[in-house]
Amino acid sequence: MTVTCQRAGTAVGDEFRFDVVTVGGLEGELCVVIDAVIP
Repeated sequence: MTVTCQRAGTAVGDEFRFDVVTVGGLEGELCVVIDAVIP
């Protein structure tokens, strides 16, 4: 599986966007939005 980070933020409300490509050739996108920053 290959995971590529397309966008990475560090502030609340920023978005992490990952492209996920599995061994079988399936491709998906994983988006995570930061709702809290814990130091």
